[in-house]
Amino acid sequence: MAMAICSQLGARIPPQCYLKDSSKTFLNLRKTHSMPSEKKEVFKSLENWAVQSLLPLIKPVEKSWQPHDLLPDSSLPTDEFMDQVKALKNRTAELPDDYLVVLVGGMITEEALPTDMLSGQLHSFCQLALLRIMLCPRLSLGKSEELD
Repeated sequence: MAMAICSQLGARIPPQCYLKDSSKTFLNLRKTHSMPSEKKEVFKSLENWAVQSLLPLIKPVEKSWQPHDLLPDSSLPTDEFMDQVKALKNRTAELPDDYLVVLVGGMITEEALPTDMLSGQLHSFCQLALLRIMLCPRLSLGKSEELD
């Protein structure tokens, strides 16, 4: 099954890596973790404290700034919108490259990525990579040129 998945994704698996024994099966690498009942009790006991002590400290969403607050309003007529875009470009024209590097770095780091969406994709990719290494240890030792 793993070979079929890898081949569908376009991964090249050398013939030496196929399992010789069809009775060997790999367990699903994804583990499901369940919380012991003692830990559940602890979290339930902390629920009232969290509601009373932590929730008042959180700023309401309405008072938090959003990126669209600082960008031109695209619902305006095209001329007004383009004027706002030009004004924004003029204001940012003198920004040093250091600021732009920080902005781009923030966009590509883990903090700025939508981790909920990407974590599943990255987890699946890592599973396949690990499975490929398990199937053919020579690949992990850097001797893949021998397999060609």
